[in-house]
Amino acid sequence: MKIAIIMLARIGSRRIPKKLLKPFCGVPLIMHTLSFMNLFKYEKYVFSDSMEIKRMCEDYQITWREKKFENPEGKHHTQKELLSYNKRIKADIIILFQGTSPLRDKNLVDKSIRHVLDGDVDIVLAASKMEKIIYDIWGTVVTEGRGYNGQHSYYVETGSFYVFKAKQLHEPHITEGLRGFAIDRFGIDLDTLDDWKKAEILYKNKYYPVPNNHTNPQVIRD
Repeated sequence: MKIAIIMLARIGSRRIPKKLLKPFCGVPLIMHTLSFMNLFKYEKYVFSDSMEIKRMCEDYQITWREKKFENPEGKHHTQKELLSYNKRIKADIIILFQGTSPLRDKNLVDKSIRHVLDGDVDIVLAASKMEKIIYDIWGTVVTEGRGYNGQHSYYVETGSFYVFKAKQLHEPHITEGLRGFAIDRFGIDLDTLDDWKKAEILYKNKYYPVPNNHTNPQVIRD
């Protein structure tokens, strides 16, 4: 059973130019994920179109491979790329990290891996639990995160990490099949400068799980 960690590190970013190289709490954002990847003993790969990221991967002794795009605009399709890359890696289980999520809990990832290895689920995705009512711009209720009896919940992907069997790459979408949700309270995807400010406050004040804590993360099966 081969397990591999993959990060797709595209240097292009429209909202925040060269986001992965922008300093986050003193070091380039991507270095937080590279450092986190090295907490695991599995094979590690970063697919990127940046020579600067390549040099960082060499410092962390993480395998860098060139990321190629299907079109001149630099657009990409994550699942198609992963399917192509895994033909060379030949992993049975893939752990996908997003370089724009610097706050993670190793225990949560470890437990997610065990759930997939044990066959409980086909994929575990980091998600936050939504317990509020969501309205559209006309004031209509779109969905209620908590039902009237207080027992129903909805989950929103944080994008922080995905752990899944390689066979999921052949599905219409990797999240199909038996799903598990890793309740990720701190998985902030840095998509805007406001996200950036919030995440730096959490990081500096350590309001997030550290790698060797003793939390009991919860993985909920759908």
